[in-house]
Amino acid sequence: MGWADLDLGLETAAPVPDGTVVTGTAVVDAGWAPGPEPGHVVLLVGVGPDDAVVDTLVRRAGLARAAAMVVRSPAPLPPSLVQVARASGVGLLRMPTSLAWDDVHDVVAAQVAGGDPSVALVRRRAVERAARADAIARVRARLDRAGSEAGERVACFAGERPLPGAAIELVRLSAGVLDPDACAAAIGPRLYLVCTLADDVLIALARRAVVLAADAFGLTMGAGIGHSRAQADAAADLAGPAVAHFDGVRTQAVLAALDHLAEHVAGPHACQLELLRQRDEQRGTGYLDTLLAWFDAAGDVASAAGRLRVHTNTFRYRLRRIAALSGIDLGDPDERLALELQLRIPAWRPPTKEPSP
Repeated sequence: MGWADLDLGLETAAPVPDGTVVTGTAVVDAGWAPGPEPGHVVLLVGVGPDDAVVDTLVRRAGLARAAAMVVRSPAPLPPSLVQVARASGVGLLRMPTSLAWDDVHDVVAAQVAGGDPSVALVRRRAVERAARADAIARVRARLDRAGSEAGERVACFAGERPLPGAAIELVRLSAGVLDPDACAAAIGPRLYLVCTLADDVLIALARRAVVLAADAFGLTMGAGIGHSRAQADAAADLAGPAVAHFDGVRTQAVLAALDHLAEHVAGPHACQLELLRQRDEQRGTGYLDTLLAWFDAAGDVASAAGRLRVHTNTFRYRLRRIAALSGIDLGDPDERLALELQLRIPAWRPPTKEPSP
């Protein structure tokens, strides 16, 4: 399709050369991966008009004989950038922040397909649905094997809302440049990437994706990385708006699972701990703090007493009172394990106020 026949509804900062034929779209970021083909309309995701790298990217678009580059900006593009685009022989368009990248991508794709844009768009979306279903099937199969095959890594991207299609494509293409066998698909509200990239490389890729999601799509998301879907999900749950590897949050993941379990099943010492909690609130005895200090010190009474700034005899007396009041056998290894795990559950974390001596 000739550029003159294309209607994007965007502000033209630098004109597209006469006779330019539009062949499709390319989504790129600051890393220029995978790069456009001749005639592509380049959607520059995650790079603003004032970023230092933008001039270089416009020149590279010219060298690749791209039709035009679309830059997202709330204000008119700088004259210096417009001059670079003119000198590079590539069109420069400004997309307002009120539009989404998917909107521009779909409009270009529909019109390039020819014929009635609405019919072409329906046909394209039907093909995309089939492609997504195939991608989901591939990712599910890889997820089922992940953890049993050496070198497999899973990244789970979770946001406040599902990722737009352009963001998913960007993650897939970025990983595909480094690992041709990488596959990615949205399953429910989360995006899963399965690949054989080394941990440090995958973490760097995920961090860049998190930044781009915020800059280009206004989406707050985080990512979890592990050797299986379960590990990646658990890490993503704890990552917040950042990137976490399961190996770095393993303990927190166990505690989070226990906390979830505690919402449905009462802990083995729920009644005894509630009794101690009530005694602490009524009399300021600090029994729950005493137990936590004892566990933190691995049973070393002198160290635990020092943490609470009480005498060792006072600390031993508290342990005896805890056993007498609750009936918990602190000498039983299994009871100690169950008790400590339950105390680590966030809902049961004791108050931090200073206990009375």
